[in-house]
Amino acid sequence: MLTRDPALRFWLHYAEREGALLEETADRVLVLLPDRVREVAGLPEEVALTADPEVAREEGAVLLLPGHPALAGVAERVLEEGDAGLVWLAWPPARPSADALLARARELLPVDHGRIDLEGEPAPAYTPLLRVGVLVTYMLSLDDRFTEREEIWVDARSGLGLEEGVGRRLAGCLHLDAPESARDVLRGDFARALREAHAALDRRAGERLEILARQTEGALADELARADAYYDAVLAALALRHSKAPPERRALLDARGDATRAERARRAEEIREKYRPRREIRPFRLHSVLAPALALPTVVRRGERCFPRPLVWLPAVSAFVPTPCPCCGARDGLVAGRDRLGCRECLPSPAAPERPTPERPTTDRPTPERPTPERPTPEGPTPERPTPDPPAASPVRGHKVAACSTRPAPSARESRAPAVPGHPARRECVKAGNKMALDLWRAVAGLGEWRPKATGPGSPAEAAFRLWGIEGPAFAVGIPPGVAPFEAVAATDEWGGTALAETTQGAVRAGRERYPFTLRWRAGGRVPILLEVLPFPVAPGTRFPPRFLLAPHVVRSLYERVPAPYASLDPVARMLWEVHLPAVGLSLTLRCLAAWWRLPGPARPAGPPEVLAAGLARLVGAAAGVRSAGAVPGIAPADVRSAAGELGEMLRISRQQPW
Repeated sequence: MLTRDPALRFWLHYAEREGALLEETADRVLVLLPDRVREVAGLPEEVALTADPEVAREEGAVLLLPGHPALAGVAERVLEEGDAGLVWLAWPPARPSADALLARARELLPVDHGRIDLEGEPAPAYTPLLRVGVLVTYMLSLDDRFTEREEIWVDARSGLGLEEGVGRRLAGCLHLDAPESARDVLRGDFARALREAHAALDRRAGERLEILARQTEGALADELARADAYYDAVLAALALRHSKAPPERRALLDARGDATRAERARRAEEIREKYRPRREIRPFRLHSVLAPALALPTVVRRGERCFPRPLVWLPAVSAFVPTPCPCCGARDGLVAGRDRLGCRECLPSPAAPERPTPERPTTDRPTPERPTPERPTPEGPTPERPTPDPPAASPVRGHKVAACSTRPAPSARESRAPAVPGHPARRECVKAGNKMALDLWRAVAGLGEWRPKATGPGSPAEAAFRLWGIEGPAFAVGIPPGVAPFEAVAATDEWGGTALAETTQGAVRAGRERYPFTLRWRAGGRVPILLEVLPFPVAPGTRFPPRFLLAPHVVRSLYERVPAPYASLDPVARMLWEVHLPAVGLSLTLRCLAAWWRLPGPARPAGPPEVLAAGLARLVGAAAGVRSAGAVPGIAPADVRSAAGELGEMLRISRQQPW
């Protein structure tokens, strides 16, 4: 239809809202405009509009496309009016049970040293959310400027932003002008939520401006070079004339040279000001959204101690509202301490407690006093004891790399591994894991070599090396291309790994950012075999932790700006890369590729590549705890389940074999 054109549809919607009369034909729209629309659009009272250039040329209709003054005037009027108000969302027909919600909470919101328990039945209520939309105008130079739309959803109770996918699904829910039923409304702090939303949007716009500003660096350098060449030529000519001029004219030439240098500095500053990047943020949308929710009266237990921690579930989008730290309000993983509940920043891992010195029992027998022998004191100052030199650190491009194990000893209830840190075999395993991690990052930084036999065949680590070579581990933890790591810290789990593999955690610094990592590996004789490189700070099992544990710059590198593979991809691998990677991230995609490449070519099932890729993503995602994996619009869910079942029989994927 003609009104499918977004620009024309927007204009007609505004005109009809203001009282215009419309009559649509096959190729144009006849419009009778009221006076207030004529003033804004600058059109006559009766006008024919079209989005087809041929119709506009042959029948004399107005071609209404982006850039037309009538469209620009209406858009400016709409932005001046803004989009603000109170919106209610409709209740979904089905609600999960209390046991299902508790299992989901334990899966998505892990608590270190604690467990989430339910203390009552979930209570239906409305939770307040804030939807903020802005237009950001980026000015890269006097000639280059453009505008983008940014939007963020914020929990009005804590000020924490919702994930981008959750916000998009909430925007697609049915909006109501009044609530369907009388429910309690949870209390929110809208002033705080608005401040946090503005700070997040400003931070996002600043990061976007830094990326865009790199596009004008070449033009700035070229224009400065042309200006420098011009003034160098002028100063060279003045110097030549100065050398040949009589003494009475040299003072005049010196003054002209000083004026030329001042003009050169002024012109350079003018050029830099021309290319100085700037941004302007213009709010246009502010919605107070009351979303249906289930308030869960949950507590976090650690032994005999319990800490109240209520949760809020959004049944319309099957997600929890972000849970802030009760101490600092930050969005980080929770830790159940001995006396309070906090995040990993508020409650860092404690050091090993010192053992108190046992006191000797006193008796009635008097203890004879022993005289203290007097030692001769030499004359002069007391000589200092020589301090031993610290052990040499392993450099990575000029900086040090530390290998340590900082996990505290668990209590008798928490310990489930028969090995102890003091056991010689366990000490050797910890040492081998730390050395493997540091050797890996040295090789990525170009300071060493990584032997192919140190990578497990058919593993996600092998898939990363196959895609990008030695840069694969860096891309797997979110390090962008062209940035080399220069410092790393590694700590192997000294209380034993899982049945699948050993675990080494740590962090690597590259550029200005810090990138946490978890390595899964197994002992293979004298050489540890690397199986997987994950970007999560803590990943003890085979299931993936929640996405919000990742830093924003890591999320962008693993979901939005993944480097293109250096190797060629078959049709199924290409569908995994192009369709499923933006939704599930690089870590799960590497597992899917490892599982697919584990099948020899003749043994691979036949079928459409898009269906096989969706079935593989569903199968591998289920083992990783990512239930949304494999859902693709346009592919029947029954076909996806059938493909997943066929691949499951061949690959035998489970929680013990997740790829």
